[in-house]
Amino acid sequence: MNYTHRIKHYVSALGIVTSLLFASCGDCRWIEDCRCKDGGYWDCPPAPVEPMVWSPIIGISIEGERFYNRNTMQTKFTSKIKNSGSGVAKNVSYSMKVLGYDFKGNMLQKTMLNDTKNIGILQPSGSYSLTNSVSDIAVSGGGIYSVSLVVTYTDEAGKTSTTSEYISY
Repeated sequence: MNYTHRIKHYVSALGIVTSLLFASCGDCRWIEDCRCKDGGYWDCPPAPVEPMVWSPIIGISIEGERFYNRNTMQTKFTSKIKNSGSGVAKNVSYSMKVLGYDFKGNMLQKTMLNDTKNIGILQPSGSYSLTNSVSDIAVSGGGIYSVSLVVTYTDEAGKTSTTSEYISY
């Protein structure tokens, strides 16, 4: 045999051995260093990636404002709901409850306001403002109100969350 013919046999043999080595790792299972069970080395595909879920982040705030009109005191409550997250908030609902108290903490009236609204969808960077008002008998110095605001929403993955805010005004 001549020299060129021997090189062809060596290259062919090397190709067959290499193919057998790679074939032996064909049913490689995922392990951290991507080595096959039989000790061969396998160029593993990238790890499976779970789909990313963008989450909404809902923030709420409440402000109050008082003014007198003849014998009544009007109190206006403005609440703002804002989505500062990167995901859409779905099925957004809002519930505000206002109770009236005197300065000693004794309850003067039953629930003065109980308002519930379905907002629907709140996009990322979106906000929603609501204004409610209550009327009361004008008391020297005004009364004290307990205001609670509860917002319930669902993220894109279907997880339902609730956030709330409470103030005395």
